[in-house]
Amino acid sequence: MDDIENPDASLPAPRTARFGEGAEGKGARRERGLTGPRVGPLGRMSQFLRDVRAEMRRVSWPSVKEVKNTTIITLIAVIFFAVYLFLVDRVWAFLLVGKEAILMQQWFILHTYSGHEKKVRDSLKARVRDTDLQNEITEVLVPTETVVEMRGNKRIESSRMFYPGYVLVQIECDERGHIPDNVFHMIKSTPKVTGFVGGHNPTPLTPQEVDQIVHNVTEAAEKPKPKFSYAAGETVRIKSGPFQSFTGKVEEVNEDKSTLKVTVTIFGRSTPVELNFLDVEKVTFAEEE
Repeated sequence: MDDIENPDASLPAPRTARFGEGAEGKGARRERGLTGPRVGPLGRMSQFLRDVRAEMRRVSWPSVKEVKNTTIITLIAVIFFAVYLFLVDRVWAFLLVGKEAILMQQWFILHTYSGHEKKVRDSLKARVRDTDLQNEITEVLVPTETVVEMRGNKRIESSRMFYPGYVLVQIECDERGHIPDNVFHMIKSTPKVTGFVGGHNPTPLTPQEVDQIVHNVTEAAEKPKPKFSYAAGETVRIKSGPFQSFTGKVEEVNEDKSTLKVTVTIFGRSTPVELNFLDVEKVTFAEEE
């Protein structure tokens, strides 16, 4: 019934009332708790600046001493982390470059005429020097070991090759890990060299194989081995000691200690005797007959 009696109740207020203009607008402002004259954009901006200024006055600003201390601490931290990051970068760069250089230098095996290994080594080194290939061929190696034997009562040491008929060469490979063509053909044309192990696409030694060769050479230099080795079942002659000139059969062999257990016949009885490799010599088939 009220809606019928007052049909304009649901209609929106006039523009003048909604924006605070005219008598109706002033009444609407009073109803919303706003008093005083209507403020324009410049007035509102001025009020905002006054409010900001008031808030800034409430802020507790640091003293000059505190600003200096904070600045010094910040500078020290920046310098420290700059130096730290620089050192980390240099270390990683060194490790990566070193690793790449190691990977580019590879060991290969050459096959040579038997008995000409040292001549091939010397000839190859001379050719490298004459052709300015020192950076491409960095090392030529004939692994040897020192062996000993007894001749009469004298201990004789001599050199023996680990790998007869082979020479090791360290070569600077290209980015693909291949031997440069000029280096390949120069090595291949060296007198008494029959070629690379692996043919035209030789496979380099693995790091484990290189480490094993280095270990063998180092161990042989520190502890010379007997020139001759023996196996169970062989017949040997004793060269020194109380059983000199006796012959016997090898029963056990200890390669690590270079000793063997030999059974000799004394007064019709078999007697085991432990001897050093240097104390015996092999008996040929003609002597056994």
